[in-house]
Amino acid sequence: MSTLLRNFKVIDKIIQINQNLFEGFDCDKVLTGAPIKEVVKLKLLIEKSTFKIKKLESLKKNKSNELQILLSVKEFLLHETNIIESIKAIRELETATPLPIKKLVKKEVTEQQIKTALSYIEFMEGVNRKGELIMKTEEYKRLVSYVTQLIQNEEIPEDIKKISKIGVTKEFIQHTFYLMHKKLYGTRPIRDYFVQFLHQVFSQFDNSHWKDTTKSKWSKAPDHYYNDIEEMKSNKENSET
Repeated sequence: MSTLLRNFKVIDKIIQINQNLFEGFDCDKVLTGAPIKEVVKLKLLIEKSTFKIKKLESLKKNKSNELQILLSVKEFLLHETNIIESIKAIRELETATPLPIKKLVKKEVTEQQIKTALSYIEFMEGVNRKGELIMKTEEYKRLVSYVTQLIQNEEIPEDIKKISKIGVTKEFIQHTFYLMHKKLYGTRPIRDYFVQFLHQVFSQFDNSHWKDTTKSKWSKAPDHYYNDIEEMKSNKENSET
């Protein structure tokens, strides 16, 4: 068998290997499972591969000399190695466990909601307009924990230890939580567990019904509510400086 004929058979074999390599491989499909730069890189490699195959076919057709064929084959095999490595990397990415994007987003949103919710009760760590401590430190810490769980799990926490009467009225408490709910979720629909939470946490709600009393009235601000809030926040800030 002549050297030229052997080279032609090598070219045929390479073309067949190249076809087998890409059989069942949808480059566009991997866009859903791989970084775009990896896919673009692979597409460019495949385009060059097609060009190099045509070059090999042309060498065969024109019965080019042995040196031309060998150089072209060597160049093609080096290029094909790059393609194989690129495909291998992308297929590894395709089989990898995808990042739980929705969960990450929800976690970020929830953390921001918790931060917002806690900002509404910060004043309760201070004193009321009479200069009296609104809550004991231990009770305030429990309230922070309960509110955090309320927002995080969207349900009333378990094992709640009720907080005894604090230094603001229940009307003041319920409207504060109404504003919190409004900021986080709007006012339609009202999340009933949010209202029920008040009755589970504060002993001041023991003798009232969450639906008939608290829910129906919590949107109404007590007299001087906003002025009182500003004064209590200011007192708290002054005590911290």
